[in-house]
Amino acid sequence: MKIYVLRHGETDLNKAGLVSGVSNAHLTPKGINQAVEAAKEIDRNKELYNIKHIYVSPLERAQHTAKPIEEVLNLEAIIEPRIMEFNFGEYEKCSVEDVEFKRLRRQPYTRFKDGESILSAAHRIYSALDMIIEKHKNEDNNVLLVCHGTCARIIYTYFNNIDDIDYYNLQLNNCELITFNV
Repeated sequence: MKIYVLRHGETDLNKAGLVSGVSNAHLTPKGINQAVEAAKEIDRNKELYNIKHIYVSPLERAQHTAKPIEEVLNLEAIIEPRIMEFNFGEYEKCSVEDVEFKRLRRQPYTRFKDGESILSAAHRIYSALDMIIEKHKNEDNNVLLVCHGTCARIIYTYFNNIDDIDYYNLQLNNCELITFNV
């Protein structure tokens, strides 16, 4: 079994250089196009991807990214709250260049005020992965998760050993698809 992870398309907050986390962000025209192109790629290679299940974050930007994929695969995505993006608390919608934000996001055990820590988010996301793998491990098909940048980085750590420097340098582009073998 493979798990494919797709980050949502570009949003208004991404474009503005602002932290989106759990804040509501809307796909830009470019983000909508990225989602359509991702769906076309998956449609062109249906047999290769062999996706039979889609799990999506409850956040609007992920659901709107998943919609064209649902259409080409004739599947309905399952909303999975545990793959929601990281909650940056009081730093939601601040500049991604904010010095204190950049310092705090490198502290895995520090909880953002009114938000969460990387450690608590990993616990949440790992529990979703454990459930999805257990549920589908005996199937001869694959799963797509449509989620977010920090969530995808944490998923990467579920399948790979990685040090903290590489973790924070790991960046997924909007609508970039990554693959993990279970």
